[in-house]
Amino acid sequence: MSDQPWLAALRARAAERFAADGWPDRRTEHWKYTPVAPIERARLAPVDAAAQRAEVQAVRAAVAPEAADFVRDFSDLPPAVQAGIGRVAALEGHAFAARNLLDLHDGLVIHVPRGVRVAAPIVLAWGTPAVGAARPVRVLVLAEAQAEVTVIERFDGDGEGAALTNAVTEIIARDGAQVRYAKAQLERDGAFHVGRVAIEAGRDARVEAHLLNLGGALARTELDVALVAPGADVALKGLFGGRGARHQDQHVTVRHQSPRATSDQDFRGVLAAGARGVFTGLVHVAAGAHHTRATQQNRNLLLDAGAHVDTRPQLEIHNDDVQCSHGATTGRLDATALFYLRSRGLDATTARQLLTLAFAAELTEALPDEALRALALDRLRDAITGG
Repeated sequence: MSDQPWLAALRARAAERFAADGWPDRRTEHWKYTPVAPIERARLAPVDAAAQRAEVQAVRAAVAPEAADFVRDFSDLPPAVQAGIGRVAALEGHAFAARNLLDLHDGLVIHVPRGVRVAAPIVLAWGTPAVGAARPVRVLVLAEAQAEVTVIERFDGDGEGAALTNAVTEIIARDGAQVRYAKAQLERDGAFHVGRVAIEAGRDARVEAHLLNLGGALARTELDVALVAPGADVALKGLFGGRGARHQDQHVTVRHQSPRATSDQDFRGVLAAGARGVFTGLVHVAAGAHHTRATQQNRNLLLDAGAHVDTRPQLEIHNDDVQCSHGATTGRLDATALFYLRSRGLDATTARQLLTLAFAAELTEALPDEALRALALDRLRDAITGG
């Protein structure tokens, strides 16, 4: 099967953009805390078209039967749906998003018609690519007016060796739509992961996004949100961390483009034994976006002296009559609380585990899937105990 003409046109546009921008480096402001050099040095080869299509079909086939009718590949999309691909994930200044399209031959679209409620979560389970491979993953979630859907993307796999997943997910929530989305980045220790989630929320739309960044050697999640109409409401929750040489980067941009819209962010890091975390968050309130309400919070827990986090919450407000707040905290486990638990007979490891899991509980308990909650808790326990 040859590539669709509309996809070939997107690929050509991406090739021009990538040639103009090139890979980011430490001089690129929004990449200053995360080195790209390890990915470049790995000299990873793009996955060919046949292998991409085979994986897309395997992921599609594994979707629960009651939700499968809403999931399509790129082979036969109506023009109105085609137009959504590449519309909200901008290319300029985003080299990995451009490279995603440049290497792309197939992807998945979840299209929920107007007024339809999909009861079962749609789970897309992507494995870690083969050693030496660079794989693009592309997903569009298009929820028409008054539609409801829950989408879960999982990226995990066993084995050893370097590989790259370059993933872009676009979410378009039309007027009154409700979308719950969760992404679990749980890739193997030697893998690289660069993911971009771009969200557009329409009038009175509600979008929840839950991001787990708990695997890989170097992993970055970019979250770009646009609230484009009155009444749009977006809640963003993220949990990141691990131990050892793991490097986890969260880069969040929320753009309030319309009056009377709401956004809430809660990102938490749990870092141990030399791991490094990054949180960069910008809330931009455009001129005329009156009655905006926006909160942004990043809390970080460092479990030993070798762990490190860089955090930069930012507000950029271009009008009055808004309620906006932001903040960041970084600290260690409370010594008094640890002493209390030890005095009640708990050993040191169990006491540390209980306090750490309590720190993350608001985020893990909010995940829209029981299996995902269990995975998150297992990864956190590994960070605490080294298991």
